[in-house]
Amino acid sequence: LLELRVIRQLGVTVNIIFNITRKIKWFIVIFGLFLASFTHALLYVLHTRRYRPCPPGSTSCDDIDYPSKYPTGFFAALSATYFFLAGRYDPVGNSLDKGSTGFNIMMVVFYFFTSILLLNVLIALMNDAFVESAKEGEIAHWKLLSEVVA
Repeated sequence: LLELRVIRQLGVTVNIIFNITRKIKWFIVIFGLFLASFTHALLYVLHTRRYRPCPPGSTSCDDIDYPSKYPTGFFAALSATYFFLAGRYDPVGNSLDKGSTGFNIMMVVFYFFTSILLLNVLIALMNDAFVESAKEGEIAHWKLLSEVVA
């Protein structure tokens, strides 16, 4: 892909993609930490069990304190939390209706920090990288073309 920068129109586009990727790599790390921490907190809030003795003769005692369909495994829960950003709240549908106040406050905080704050920061970083790359794209194209010719 780097060698395709010799073609003028493609060179500017490839340069923009590489510069945006270079600019946002630390943002992706921070965003991943946000997702992992909220996933851990949601697992704790939704799957912490109270001690409740199993009724005699009951076969469905395992899920007595798990009102939601939120996954119990960390990586499945991480993907479910990631899909909250796209509006897919199926795993916590019951918890949103009947959940605790702490869970609802945590969902508001999650939505504010990830969907509103961090995604707007991502747009701003990508915009800055795009403007910077568009200016430098022509220079990078001519420099690579001269290296190929030489």
